[in-house]
Amino acid sequence: MSTISSQSERNIAIVKTSVIAILANRKPDKRHPLGHGRIEYLTAMIISAFEEVRGAYDLFIYNFGPNKNYASMHIEVPDTMTLDHIMVLIRKIEKKVYHKTGVILTGIGAYSYNTKDDEAASIRRCIRIIFT
Repeated sequence: MSTISSQSERNIAIVKTSVIAILANRKPDKRHPLGHGRIEYLTAMIISAFEEVRGAYDLFIYNFGPNKNYASMHIEVPDTMTLDHIMVLIRKIEKKVYHKTGVILTGIGAYSYNTKDDEAASIRRCIRIIFT
């Protein structure tokens, strides 16, 4: 996959999550104590801030009172990354999310996407076209 195509996919994902966040931009209420659109904001921030992250999924935010927000999530990274590199990336994400939002990420899991099999990459591109 070319760098231009990869960057285009990243930009499309950011735009989609930004539109969702704008449409849902309402004040916090009883059912949404962190505010509407918070999940979209966090995922867009992570995808745009870290080049290695292709997607951010399964984000759960837990509120245990004022300024006590904890979250867990999964990120999608290339299968060429080593565990050492992934762990350094996770720590950077945790730190950035905390400093920008005050949300403490208690766990980040990682999914890898296939970069070595051209047939799998072709199928993935076709699926993305169908669902975007």
